[in-house]
Amino acid sequence: MRCRGLCPFNNEQNKALDISRDIIVSAGAGSGKTRVLTERYFRLFTEHNDLTVDQVAAITFTEKAAAKLVESITERLAKESSATADPALRARFNTLRRELGGAWIGTIHSFCRKILAEHPFEAGVDVSFTILDEAQSMRFRREAIEAVLDRCTRNSCEDLCRHVRTLIKCLGGAQMRAMIHLLISKRDLVEPHIRKIIKSTPDDIARSDIDAAQSMLPNTEIDQALELAHAGVKTALAGLFVEVLKEYEALKGNGSALDFDDLLIRAHDLLAHFPDILGKLQGQFRHILIDEFQDTDPLQWRIFKMLSQKGGPGSLFLVGDPKQSIYGFRRADVRLFNEGRRYIEERNQKSEAMSRREGEDADDLTGVIPMTTNYRSSPNILDFVNHLFSRLMKAKDDDMETGYEVHYEALKSGKEQEPGDVVFLHADVTGMEDSDGSTNDEGKPTVDVAIPAEAQLIARY
Repeated sequence: MRCRGLCPFNNEQNKALDISRDIIVSAGAGSGKTRVLTERYFRLFTEHNDLTVDQVAAITFTEKAAAKLVESITERLAKESSATADPALRARFNTLRRELGGAWIGTIHSFCRKILAEHPFEAGVDVSFTILDEAQSMRFRREAIEAVLDRCTRNSCEDLCRHVRTLIKCLGGAQMRAMIHLLISKRDLVEPHIRKIIKSTPDDIARSDIDAAQSMLPNTEIDQALELAHAGVKTALAGLFVEVLKEYEALKGNGSALDFDDLLIRAHDLLAHFPDILGKLQGQFRHILIDEFQDTDPLQWRIFKMLSQKGGPGSLFLVGDPKQSIYGFRRADVRLFNEGRRYIEERNQKSEAMSRREGEDADDLTGVIPMTTNYRSSPNILDFVNHLFSRLMKAKDDDMETGYEVHYEALKSGKEQEPGDVVFLHADVTGMEDSDGSTNDEGKPTVDVAIPAEAQLIARY
C-alpha cells in the first residue's frame, strides 16, 4: 500500500483511538504508535470542549520524545486552526497551542518533580530543591559508604563494626561495597524487607521476606547476598545498608538535593500519605497517556494506578512494545505490561465502555489492542522475522521452562513487496578468545571479539 503523505488510520489504529474506553496498545517499531498517541491527545480536546492542557498528563520515556510530541501536537493544532471555518473552534485551537508550553508532557521524573514542587512541605523537600544527575548521585553514594566505613576504623559504633567485619569476612571489601551501592540505588524495592530483617533475630529472619526481595530484583548481585544461608550476613548487610542510607540522605541535605529515585519515592509517598493531595490530582488529571509503557518500573506503575483510580472511561491510555522489556531499561519488567493489560480489562469491565457497538468484536471491548501492521519493513523481511521469532520467543503457556512472559505477535507489512532477499549471517566465534585470553562466564568470547567478527562477516558478504 502506497500513500502520498500520511496513510489513513488502519483498523487497529482506529480501535486505539477510541477515547470512550481505556486502552493498552501493544505495538512495535514502525507501527505508527507515536502518530496514534499524538492523534489521541488531539482528539481528547475536540471531544471534550471543556478540557484544558493541565488536565492531561502525557508521559514519555525521554525528554527528546516529549519535545517531539509537543511539536507534533502543535503542528496538528496549527493545521486544524487554518482548516476550520468555525471562529470558535479556531480560537480554541489557537488557545491550546499557546498553552502547550505549560502542559504536563514529559518524563515520569519531570512529572514527579512538578508534583513535589507544588507540595514541598508535605513532601519533605526544600522549596528550591535541586536534581542530582547520575554521576553526582553515584559519587554521593560512594562517599556515604566510605564515610560509614571510616567510622568503623575509629571504633565509634560497636554494632556497625561487627556488621562490617562479618561482611568483609564473608564477601570481601570490594563485593561488600558493590552490594551496598546496589541496594541503595534500588532502595525503594528492598528497604521494606531490609527493615524487617533488622527487627528479626538471627533465628527468625523471615524466609518470605528474603524471597520477596529476590523476586523484585532478579538476576542481580543482590541475589548472592540474600541467598547466603548465614543469617548473620543478612543482618550485617541490612545494618550497614541503614547506616549508609542515613549518610547518603545527609550528603544530599535531607531534601535539598534529590536523585532520580528520590523524585519517584517522594512523589509516591506524598500521594500515599496525603489523601487530600491525591484526591486533588486525581480530579485534575482527567486523562493520562503513557508512552513506552514497557519501560515502566513497579514504583512508577503504583503512582499511575493511584492517579488513575477515579478516572472515567477512556481516561487511561498505555502504549508500548512488551518485547522490548527484555532490555530491562530502568528496572522495566514485562510482568508489569501484563498487569497493565489486566488492569485495563478490569476497568473497562466495570464501565459502560463494555457495551458492544455495531461492528465490534467481543475482543474489542477489553481495550487490549495489538497494532501488528509494520510500515517500515517489506513483506519478505517480516516473513523472515515472523518465522524466526515465533520459534525463539515461545510464550510461558507453551514452554513453562524457557518461555517468555510475552507472546510473540506476528507482524504484517503495510508496504508493497520490494526487490531483495533476506540473508541470515552467523558469525561462528567458537574457540575465539579476547587478546588477553579471557572469556565470559559461559566460556564464550566477549562482545569485544564477537562484534568485530560480525563486522568482518558482513564486509565479506
